[in-house]
Amino acid sequence: MVEITGFVEDGYGEIADAFRANWELGEEVGAGFSLVHNGKLVVDLTGGTADDSGRVYDAKTLQLVFSSTKGVAAICLAMLVQAGRLDYEAPVSSIWPEFGAAGKGDLPISWAISHRAGLASVDNPPPLEEVLAVTPIVEAIAAQMPLWELDGSHGYHAITYGWITAEILRRVTGIRMNDWLQTNVVEPLGIEFHMGLPESEHARVAPIRNSSSSIDPERFALMMSLIGPETMGGRALSLDGRFSFSGENTFDRGDVWSSEIPGAGNQHTSVLRLLADAEVETVTAWCDPPMGLRDAEGRAVDAVDGIETDTGAREPLGRDGAHYNANFTLTS
Repeated sequence: MVEITGFVEDGYGEIADAFRANWELGEEVGAGFSLVHNGKLVVDLTGGTADDSGRVYDAKTLQLVFSSTKGVAAICLAMLVQAGRLDYEAPVSSIWPEFGAAGKGDLPISWAISHRAGLASVDNPPPLEEVLAVTPIVEAIAAQMPLWELDGSHGYHAITYGWITAEILRRVTGIRMNDWLQTNVVEPLGIEFHMGLPESEHARVAPIRNSSSSIDPERFALMMSLIGPETMGGRALSLDGRFSFSGENTFDRGDVWSSEIPGAGNQHTSVLRLLADAEVETVTAWCDPPMGLRDAEGRAVDAVDGIETDTGAREPLGRDGAHYNANFTLTS
């Protein structure tokens, strides 16, 4: 019987039952789940094992949160806007001149941070080791010609989103996004969130373990049609093959954990608290008027994966509000 630790407020017991059932069904190894309702933490659970050694998955375990990191990056830029240091409608090139290459000179920041820059990947990206050094991939993004016409169409910038937002912040503040985040968000909130994990903390990470369940051939064929190696979705998710989920999973490498990848990786214990505060209290209080993270403009087909999603002026609704808000408010 798996040991579940944490707490559940009265009235939320069915959530704990469903959490435990994941192990009874053989579908879980180690996990954490938290729920904030009306600004109050009402469910906070962990259970199972963090790795093959049997290490307990507990409240101190660090886990990759992948695209939830995009919302954290968006919060950082929203705080700069609130402080009058950044204008969503200013051209990216006004603060990052190199970005204006290849016909991108007039592209506004609002488009760059809502998946409308046509930069879901880059042609011939640098080797992974150079990508992890950050500067080479930032330079490649700035030089890249958009992969589709800049007409307002959006396409999921699965990994490049983070480097674009982080470089915008660096050009305004002079410091890397993780350093700015720690000083202005993480430390004031008393939480833990890393965009680039110190090597001293690597032992706390729960690595990714692939499911042993087989996948239905029809479903697999559909998945490959959307995110296979030759598709735009595949290019975006892997940065043209620099990141891989098969064989040796790239996201299980220590050098990847330590690199600043604000769009598709990084570790946390308190992302729920950070994103809940962005919606209901602390960060919103710093942003008056509110940041409008849920402002939506309509729906359109994503140019990368072909899925109809919400469109908006900035992340997270640049992708899909339902998708991101589920991650923000339900998972820890």
